[in-house]
Amino acid sequence: MFAGLGGLFGCGAGAVVLAIQDQVEIAPYVAGAGGLAYFVSTIAAMIPQQVTLEVTGKRVVPSWRAAIEVDRIEIGSWVLAGVDVATGIVVTLRGAGRTLRIGGDKHGGEGYTLGDPTRTVDCQLPREAFDDLVKGLGIITHAEGPLAVPLVRSSQSFGGGSSDAPWLITISLLGVLGLVVGNTSWGEVLLASPEGQLGMAVVSGGLAVTGICWMFVRSRRVRVAELELGEESDALVIRDQGGAVQRVPWKAIEIEKRTYSVTSRVGTFAMPVLVLSLPERKPLRLGAWDTQLAWPGQPAKTWRAPTWIVGTAKWPKLLDALERHGRL
Repeated sequence: MFAGLGGLFGCGAGAVVLAIQDQVEIAPYVAGAGGLAYFVSTIAAMIPQQVTLEVTGKRVVPSWRAAIEVDRIEIGSWVLAGVDVATGIVVTLRGAGRTLRIGGDKHGGEGYTLGDPTRTVDCQLPREAFDDLVKGLGIITHAEGPLAVPLVRSSQSFGGGSSDAPWLITISLLGVLGLVVGNTSWGEVLLASPEGQLGMAVVSGGLAVTGICWMFVRSRRVRVAELELGEESDALVIRDQGGAVQRVPWKAIEIEKRTYSVTSRVGTFAMPVLVLSLPERKPLRLGAWDTQLAWPGQPAKTWRAPTWIVGTAKWPKLLDALERHGRL
């Protein structure tokens, strides 16, 4: 994907150079080639491949690249790009300037002390195989602690923003610029000269490149959980980033099951939504971004997206806790 991104920027720069050298008719084709290269590389990066790992002490040999002599190991959450909710955990192996990231699919992180989250892995393993690998690397786990369910604000909610927002803003600015230039006497004068046309092309291209860079940088930032749900014998515990804690008695919580229809590039699926009505605060609208966690039966549909997203491994544990205390 990074190679495709390099091709995108390279072709974009080439298109600008061609425009400056009065070869405007060729520039769009060069820019289009860069966009096509980025699209193809992105699709190719999404195709899964079967790989193997050979572990001997601190030496790890991946089947697709050079071996790594591990001198530092980090473990953190593995989050879904664009959603930033945990889909598992990842162990990052570092040594001699090399890095290898191995994901544990649908692992809740129980027994591990987790560091910074990451969106990308080089390969992934089922939970049991992941635990065996980490144990073989000498990592000692601790006893599983009390229930902790991080809540990440949904990107589809108003407060969560959108990863496409920079590009939408860029398109809007380009549209406004086009209207001004096309409907004013100043714009007519500008477009009447070759220098003005070149300046317009440079400004438009600069805005487009800025929008792409902005969107890329924004998309690389992993949003952290703003709330966390915990379980006590007599109450649901809600913690926020500032350290404030609210305890809500189980009997004071009202539960509603809903289904929210999510449409993405890969299709449409029914997202399970859980609405927790709580005293003295707004209801918590929770959802799980996993096609395998849809509600059985046909709960009522909702047009409102969930405000908070729960990780794949934590969702069943939250439902178990609610059921234990008579809320489901």
